[in-house]
Amino acid sequence: MLKKMLMLAAVLLTTATGAAGQECTAGYEDGIGCFEMWNGCRNMTSFVYVNGNAIGLRADVIQNTVESRLRAAGFDPDSSGVGNGRLYLRVLLHRGAFNIRLDFVKGWMRDDYGFEGRAQTWELDFFGTHGDSSSYVMEQVREALDEFMNHYLRVNEPACRQR
Repeated sequence: MLKKMLMLAAVLLTTATGAAGQECTAGYEDGIGCFEMWNGCRNMTSFVYVNGNAIGLRADVIQNTVESRLRAAGFDPDSSGVGNGRLYLRVLLHRGAFNIRLDFVKGWMRDDYGFEGRAQTWELDFFGTHGDSSSYVMEQVREALDEFMNHYLRVNEPACRQR
């Protein structure tokens, strides 16, 4: 029990500090703060999944959209995934309906044996109907990415200013 409490304390400490000794001081007006989003404004790896569908929505198009949005915010899409956040975007389509799920996953610590753990700290889950319009679904994907980036940049602002 004591070991678990010490590990939790280490997790909380590592999520509140980041690159160049910056600390997270983000407010919690919207319930999203340091634990959920802070990673010292480091690059992140993105993963996209789209199930087979009849409206022509493709994973590579969505992956390009994600990477473009990251670049526009000043990040290099990172393929190594070592020590950085991971952004998972899943789009499922079925009979006129769709689900968009966006997860931010952070590396959180290494144990005594060198194993690194990851934890999902933020998610957005959206359901809707698409009326056979892939452009409508893409619009919703872009809105989900914008919501994530707004929260991420607000929380990581002190570290991002020093990039």
